[in-house]
Amino acid sequence: MRSTSTGRRRRFRRRFRRNSLGVVSVVGTLLALLVFFALFGVFLTQYVPLWMSENEQSLTSQMEVSLAELKNGIDGQVASGGPAVVSTPFPLSSQSIPLISQPTVATITFVPPSPGSGTYSNVSMRPAPGATGAGTIFYENVSMGTLQIAVPSRYYSPQTFSLENDAVVEEQGTSQQVIEFPPTLSVNQTGSGYGVTESIVELTGIATQATGVGTQEAFSHFVFSQTFTSTSATDTLNAQFTEGTFYPCAWSAFVASTFAQAPSGFTSSHYTTTAPSSCASTLTTSYPFKVAFTDLASFTLIYAEVRLVIGVGTE
Repeated sequence: MRSTSTGRRRRFRRRFRRNSLGVVSVVGTLLALLVFFALFGVFLTQYVPLWMSENEQSLTSQMEVSLAELKNGIDGQVASGGPAVVSTPFPLSSQSIPLISQPTVATITFVPPSPGSGTYSNVSMRPAPGATGAGTIFYENVSMGTLQIAVPSRYYSPQTFSLENDAVVEEQGTSQQVIEFPPTLSVNQTGSGYGVTESIVELTGIATQATGVGTQEAFSHFVFSQTFTSTSATDTLNAQFTEGTFYPCAWSAFVASTFAQAPSGFTSSHYTTTAPSSCASTLTTSYPFKVAFTDLASFTLIYAEVRLVIGVGTE
């Protein structure tokens, strides 16, 4: 005969076995959740930064291409006197990661010329174009407009771009500055004499700022272009240009590189440069960078004005 206590123990064991199955299900669910959150954490900490870094790098590259196209269009207008209007698209946002990360949004700002502040360019030459006496001086003083683009990348290096006096300047941080697409500045040799060609491209228009997802159009309207050339039969022509810029060290490096590639006889005896000691940029204060030339055979100044319009219906 089976005892009552034995039967109870068997019923108790069966009941314990059913509870064990429930515990296993809970533990399995928790382990699955832990695996999911571990993989999701790896995705957030490893793949999202890498993915967004590529998106922001692509936006920065597209911005460089757009600035190169805008500058190329302006140079073509200045060289040939047209076309009257050239349009250049600027992407203002990167790609995003759906439900995970929002796109990075750039800001494009046009700051019009303002006498006494901002960027400027001053050029002088002695003797003046067409003059026979060495005492006559030619001056051209111009306040410049500036196109500024800020790309506040979160995963890639933040970049700031500026188009000032036909030069595209890239800045990373407050001291790393470089002219990516330079303006016209060249040295040529004829016989034993040296000639310098320099350009001023004045950007005018109304103050404009645009940001947001999508693409913004920039329109360059050609206004005029003039060329002034002074010569000296005795190679005693003197000239000077002063660039009021937010990026003096970028201009200093560009001029040094340009003169290093000049004809071998064109040495520091033909020019001197003066630059500020600081390279820090605030985009609010311009600094003078000066170049003075001596004993030239000729000096040519190309002066042009282009009206810049950002967006449709803002002119």
